[in-house]
Amino acid sequence: MISSASVKDVLQEFKISKVAIIDDVFDPPWQMLSLADKQTLFDEFGSRSGVISTFKDANVLFQEPNDLNEQALALIQDASTRDGEVAEFSQSILGLVELKKQNLLALVDRLSAGFKLDVTCLGAIQATQNQPTIVPADCNVVFLDYDLQTDAPTKGKLSSELCAKIYEQFRSAEAVPLVILISTNQFNDADIAAFRDGTKLLSGMFYFVSKSELADEEQLNYRLVAFAKSLPTGQVLQRFVSVLESGMKDAAEKVFQTIRSLSISDYAYLEMMHLADDGQPLGEYLMWLFGAQIAKEISEGLDVKDLERKVNSLGFEHLPPAQSRPTPHLATLYSSAVIKAADPLPDSHESNDPYLQFGDLFRKENNSPKIWLCITAPCDLAYSLTNPSGRPFRKGRSILFLPGTLHPIEKPMTSFQSRQPRTELVRLGNAQFRIIWDPKEVSQCEFGKLAEWQTSKKVKRVARLHTAFALEVQRSFAADMTRIGMPTPPPFYVPRLVKLTCLGSHGEAVELTTDESRGVLMSGGGIVEKCILGEEFMDLLPVMLNKAKTSLEGYGTSIAADESQGEELKAKVVAALKKFEELHSDTEFLVGFRGPFEVPPLGRPIGLLNSSVVVCHDADVAKLVDFAEYPLRLHILPPEGETPLENGEAV
Repeated sequence: MISSASVKDVLQEFKISKVAIIDDVFDPPWQMLSLADKQTLFDEFGSRSGVISTFKDANVLFQEPNDLNEQALALIQDASTRDGEVAEFSQSILGLVELKKQNLLALVDRLSAGFKLDVTCLGAIQATQNQPTIVPADCNVVFLDYDLQTDAPTKGKLSSELCAKIYEQFRSAEAVPLVILISTNQFNDADIAAFRDGTKLLSGMFYFVSKSELADEEQLNYRLVAFAKSLPTGQVLQRFVSVLESGMKDAAEKVFQTIRSLSISDYAYLEMMHLADDGQPLGEYLMWLFGAQIAKEISEGLDVKDLERKVNSLGFEHLPPAQSRPTPHLATLYSSAVIKAADPLPDSHESNDPYLQFGDLFRKENNSPKIWLCITAPCDLAYSLTNPSGRPFRKGRSILFLPGTLHPIEKPMTSFQSRQPRTELVRLGNAQFRIIWDPKEVSQCEFGKLAEWQTSKKVKRVARLHTAFALEVQRSFAADMTRIGMPTPPPFYVPRLVKLTCLGSHGEAVELTTDESRGVLMSGGGIVEKCILGEEFMDLLPVMLNKAKTSLEGYGTSIAADESQGEELKAKVVAALKKFEELHSDTEFLVGFRGPFEVPPLGRPIGLLNSSVVVCHDADVAKLVDFAEYPLRLHILPPEGETPLENGEAV
């Protein structure tokens, strides 16, 4: 178990000293009790004649649950000193209030007494009234109740509004506090998305944690260590995004000042003197030109340059907590750099609409995975409709199309597919793909018969690869020079299963994982396959380690009592238990266990985390090293329906 002292050291290392907790349990009782709580008290009220008389004598109404307001509670408190039945009813109210506060008061005590943090507690009313300063200016972490105003029609609305105001409070600050959303209920993806959209915080600057986890000492210790380690990086990225947001507005204003200063003659000269000869559409050219200018203005801002250097220097030793896989938003961003939508080709090349261009993608009907890329050089596709002396339309010119297959990004590739040229990653519709190209099956048609080619292949234009990525595919086909280096695509992972084991009291393998915690994510398509343990695995890791400790201690007891066992084995058992005790209390181990880490080849287990865990395939069990060196074993199970072979591949 992570000790409080080690957590305190981590918090001090990352300069976390002040915490705020915003929860309606710190509001007055009439504000913090839910409608269900008031209904419970209202039902009890009806059975207490003394309390009814008290309200009747004071001419105070209590005809429905919501009548339990400030006036009613003041009356109960005052009368409780004179009437035993009213005093009992008052205790029922206080009991509900204290029950709601119980977990949070324990959290306050552990943060302040255990970790020596300065803790500020705020009710929803006080936090809402605190303007413009919601929390202390030097606050590092804010625990914010997601269920403020439990009976409100819009879930999480007030907490989202408060978080947005906290963001505004720290907009110009270097250090933005980490927001930890807490709730008695479980969170789903819709809750997270709605909260993110309602604030302006990066997803990595707020996390969702159930109150039951905060009540568990080991879970809290693990969470605090993970949050502390991710905070400095998150603060730099939050500041970077904030400056980009401000810079976007300034850049747009500068660009539109330039655009508004262009005369009609400028557009005419551009089209007549530069574009007409090649037939490039003016609107398409202007969209590219204006977009490039906006990007230039943003990147040249002094604040952006300074923060870009800071982002460049960031290093990630551990994955942030509570994120199990890359978000689809990362795919959307990267895909925008790779591909853009394109309308189907016009009916005739004599149309002024953009005709065939280098990089155009054609897809078979009915969302077929088959796709074709135009790889003919751009100059061979250019022609002019408006300038008689410009390039003519050469209907007999050969046009080349390279076929490819849209491969779902979450699906593993075969060994053959991984050796093929491919484009990662493209987003078509709501799905994410890599395109695996087949350079040996090129298709050809005459420029003047393009419509016939589309009909025969049953395809239509759907998108266009940006030039650099289309060039990469073209050059892989031509094979006349080395493929150009491209931006590293974001990681994409496929689900796999693992099991974590240790030795039991009789030397047998004891599985620590359950069906709930066996899920992991395996990278696909890279040179080296890597694994990240799932969120459920990490949430249950403290439980698994406690179970492993009990199992190993049981094995140690049975070996020590067995006179037939030699001293060498007994010494190894003692060494294994000692090593396990060390790693169980090591914060670096608990955070680093998550990965990512390299998946070993079949038959060659590898050790991780200071030789405390051995990673192997399930078929490697007989080849494992001595358990005294590796108290824990993480088995990578084969995909469902596949059997590992000795050559390292699966069928």
